[in-house]
Amino acid sequence: MDFDCPNCHSHQVKRLALVWGEGLSKTRSTTAGVGLMGGLGGFLKNLPFALALLPVVGLAALFMSALSFLGVFTSVGKSWGTSQNVLSAEAKPPYRFRFWLYLFRGILFFFVAGFISALFVKSWFEAHPGSLPWLAGNARLAVGLWSGPFAALLLVIAGLALGLWYNRAVWPKREAVWQRSFSCQRCGTVFAVEDFSPVGLNAVRSDRAGKGGLLPVATDAAREEEIEAMADSDDHLLRKGKVRAPKVVQFQPPAKPDTN
Repeated sequence: MDFDCPNCHSHQVKRLALVWGEGLSKTRSTTAGVGLMGGLGGFLKNLPFALALLPVVGLAALFMSALSFLGVFTSVGKSWGTSQNVLSAEAKPPYRFRFWLYLFRGILFFFVAGFISALFVKSWFEAHPGSLPWLAGNARLAVGLWSGPFAALLLVIAGLALGLWYNRAVWPKREAVWQRSFSCQRCGTVFAVEDFSPVGLNAVRSDRAGKGGLLPVATDAAREEEIEAMADSDDHLLRKGKVRAPKVVQFQPPAKPDTN
């Protein structure tokens, strides 16, 4: 199998998935603080924030709010983010349509665009009372209110159908090329090796990165059982202090013969 760069013929190549993964950095941190303020006013002031943070930090939010009644002010916050370098952005996997994210945005678009278009159509009918003479009264009002939301709903449904078709017909082919692509560490050329198989014992997919789906696994169950059997001996030797450091033998040069 030839892994040489077709441009500079260098052997220093790396799989594109590794280049992309090495350039990603995800951070997640939690900060907490304690102060003094309080009384009943502090408790009532912090109670809405505690209820808002309840899905994030759980019952700890109510506990911190209760502490404020005793004159103790507590605060907690969580932050997370992702950073990426330029080389990793160049090696990113092909776009995959995210159904649930698009559905959430589609619902927001349905209400916002539908509301704006309904107001526009309603105002247009009011400015042109002679249009569509066969509609009158409630029928004219219904057309003005529902024509915009209906058009927005059609756009959302069409986008969902197009996205599902893309995931089934287009994305698998682009993903297969990306999984078999390499990047030269000397000149930066990206090339694909059709004989390379990225598939291991696990499902390898770019959309499963960070969840055990980026790196192929080659260790089978029988070998894992053999390695797991070594856990007891490792625990006995390493954690119980039974391993003795090797004795260091210092080199001593041979004594010179007495010439006298």
